[in-house]
Amino acid sequence: MPPAPPARFWLPEDLGLAGALTASHHRGDGEDARGWMAAIRDEFEFIDRLLREGVKADDLAVLLQGFSEGLVERGIPLLTTGISMPTIDPTSFFRASNWWREGRRPPPRPLSDRQSMRAYKESPIYDVIKRDAGNGRWKLDDPVLGERFPLFKELRQRGATEYAVSLVAFSERRTALRGTALSMVTDREGGFTADELMAVQRLLPALSLAAYRIGLLGVATDTLGAYLGPITAGRVLQA
Repeated sequence: MPPAPPARFWLPEDLGLAGALTASHHRGDGEDARGWMAAIRDEFEFIDRLLREGVKADDLAVLLQGFSEGLVERGIPLLTTGISMPTIDPTSFFRASNWWREGRRPPPRPLSDRQSMRAYKESPIYDVIKRDAGNGRWKLDDPVLGERFPLFKELRQRGATEYAVSLVAFSERRTALRGTALSMVTDREGGFTADELMAVQRLLPALSLAAYRIGLLGVATDTLGAYLGPITAGRVLQA
């Protein structure tokens, strides 16, 4: 696929918001300052939109779609994204949602396959958690990775070039909702740039906060459902 157009709001990785403006001021570079101000404004508007959607949405899929399409609009050629978090539902180990670029979604797989303990322990998310790394990225042109992570082999067959994942912990991991994981996959040659991943890191707290609210609603629904039954629980929550 052709290279993506320049992203709109990516600031230099080693400067950040304030540092970019300070550097341009000392150089007397007004054009750079105006460009970075526009980037900051766009980033803040994106965060504001995420939080507003998070207040309204009760579905991780809706939240993830808005987030992913916003990144694509800003120049990141995403193939697919995923967001997941633990659940107290004994029938599934975690709650998850995936977004795919239009026309690239694969055939659906049974929920029991995607949310099983085995799938989780074979995932790069589990690898990052086990290493307490916080994030990770892998270039998918190494065939050895396909043996280590079955997901990578599937993604490579669909043209993916890089996989990146970031974790955000909730309440210092003191509750069942220990945190959220965001995964991103691109099919651009060369993968993601460092500035793109840094920009997503700045957006991740807002996305995770919105996902946390949805996760809490899921916990309330699961808990009430265990005591009252799913139909009665739904009526109680909608009252």
